[in-house]
Amino acid sequence: MSFPAPLIVSESQRADARRARVTVLVIVAACLALAVFALVAFPPGDGTRGSLTVVSILLAGLGVLAALRLLLIRRKADRLLTPSGNIIAMSARGVVASGDVLIPWQAISGVWAHDRGASFRAQGRRRGPFGALSRLMARAGTSTIDLTIGISDTTRIDDPHSLVTRHREQRGRLEIPFGSWHGPDELARVMQGFANGLQGAAPVRYCSGPMDYGAVWAGTADGPDAIAKRESEAAKGQ
Repeated sequence: MSFPAPLIVSESQRADARRARVTVLVIVAACLALAVFALVAFPPGDGTRGSLTVVSILLAGLGVLAALRLLLIRRKADRLLTPSGNIIAMSARGVVASGDVLIPWQAISGVWAHDRGASFRAQGRRRGPFGALSRLMARAGTSTIDLTIGISDTTRIDDPHSLVTRHREQRGRLEIPFGSWHGPDELARVMQGFANGLQGAAPVRYCSGPMDYGAVWAGTADGPDAIAKRESEAAKGQ
């Protein structure tokens, strides 16, 4: 049974993310400064002054939205990041996720990955300001890949920092913002590792298009047998 090498967020990756976030904040501050200057220098009025007022309000609004977006990105990217930087490590014993959450293979009810970042990555490969902004937001930690590990029995896991979301009947899930630090190539290796470790005992599913989050998250509250039955019935209905 083979497993991929552990995925670790290096200190250089973290430093680059911090630099990108500072750059975004500088851009936000510049937008707000221009907005304030336009409002002070050109009070509301008709003609050109009125147009400048509208532009300044738009700049201020975009700046506030960008700042809030950056706050959410940072919170999501760093929430499960421990000092060790470990994201996923696999062995014959099980999976160690987000640094120190140990999940035995027998306690995993399923694994779901959702990659919704194809268009975002394509935008980042373009030239011009929009491409540069996409690359900057990607460096800041924007996650376009979500990885969810369903847990059939939370009593069998080691979760010292309570990172696992608990459900009824001692079940739960661990949601990892995989795309904040890693891309589709690393995801493919991780999903293959899950398939090797679970050996068909639980589903390992990948989706790159629209996904019903409610159905997937509800599924993590079920055991492997219930999930397999539901998937079988869904397949027959197609």
